[in-house]
Order: sequence, then structure tokens, then C-alpha cells
Amino acid sequence: MKTTFLTIFLGCFCLVNMAQTPDFSDTQIVNGYSQKISGDDFSYRSSIPVAKECLLIRATDGNSSLEWETSPAPGKLENDFVTFVWLAGLGSSPGRARFDLQVNGEDKFSFWADGANSWEIKAGDGSQLSFQKDLIDQNGDRFGFMYLKIPSSKVEKGKSLRLKVTGGKFEKTSWYMTFKFALETSVSLKSLPAVSEINGMKKQLGFWECCISKILRLPKFISIINL
Repeated sequence: MKTTFLTIFLGCFCLVNMAQTPDFSDTQIVNGYSQKISGDDFSYRSSIPVAKECLLIRATDGNSSLEWETSPAPGKLENDFVTFVWLAGLGSSPGRARFDLQVNGEDKFSFWADGANSWEIKAGDGSQLSFQKDLIDQNGDRFGFMYLKIPSSKVEKGKSLRLKVTGGKFEKTSWYMTFKFALETSVSLKSLPAVSEINGMKKQLGFWECCISKILRLPKFISIINL
């Protein structure tokens, strides 16, 4: 079976807390951001240093929304679920506020920007939406990954999802971001004047190899990117 891995890079010299990573033993992983449909463009930091371009909404009048398309689901569904993963940010420093997620035009989940480091919401059809923090900035805002886990029976083979998030009517500047960053396996490496020792062998580090790589098929398929 051929499996596509999505590699998520954390900050340099950070440790991966595997206990906080969702269970992917029963799911196929798909890149959760492919292209913008609508929304306001913005540029801000994320938990991946090179990922800055994003879509931004706020919980002001209930009309602020953004929409995007995922990569296509696998042509062959081999697991019980398909999980779409994307890079996100939640800003609750102006106050607690609700945001609503639609999947292909259907109201599916409501979640809150409230300073929580991680959370999981379950729908009646077996779908799940979860968030895991990887970075907290100086304002106390959270950045990390969103995971949309959907039963394979409800996923159309080879088709993308349309995902739309709308800020609730809270008259606050609390915000949500979807980063326009595809979580793929390809990466450009740049040599650094640093040497590491792995299994008794010394080698020069590449730019991204100094970062801890987090493979979404944990724990069975953990690997290290080599130069």
C-alpha cells in the first residue's frame, strides 16, 4: 500500500510531544489547504517559520468569512476515515468568540477562540474537528494544526472539500486564520555550519533538519529527513 505522508515542521530544536498528537491509525491523511476561494488575505507568523501568508476573519458582525479548497481525497479509500490537515491560528486576546465551520456548504462544527491549547469536537455522523497548539505568541494567541476527520463513507473519492469558516456576531476583534500553506513532503534544504551525530555518524545539518520533523502517521511511520 502506498501511503502519502504530510510532514509538519516545528521550530528548531523543539521536542515533539507525541502524546498530544491525534491517532492516525485508522485514517488516510490529506493536505487540508490547496487554494483560496474567498476571504481577506493577510500575512502573519505561524508555527512554521516559512508559512506567513494566510486568510483572516474576525468575530465582529457575524459576516466575516473565509473559504478554501482542500487537496483531493484519495482515489482509493483504504481506511475508516480521511483526515484533512491544515495550519491555523486562533486569536482570543480580544475575548472569547465562536467560529463556525461548513463542509461543502453544510454547517458542521462550531469552535471557540478561548485560549485552549487543544480541543476536539465530535459530530453525530462520526466526523471530528480538532486543534493542537504548537506555538503561543507574545499576545497569548495559539498557532498549530486543525484536523478534520471524516468517515470514508462520507468522502467522495478523488474530490476536494470546500471548507468555510465564519466568525460569530460577538463585536470583538478575536480572529481565526487559515494559512495558505500546503502540507506536503517536498522541502528545500540549505546547509548550515553545524554537525550532528546520529547513530555514531557525524553529518552536517540541513536547514530543515535542524527542525524536528513530525510525521502525521504516528507512531508507526516516524522517520527523519536525511540530506
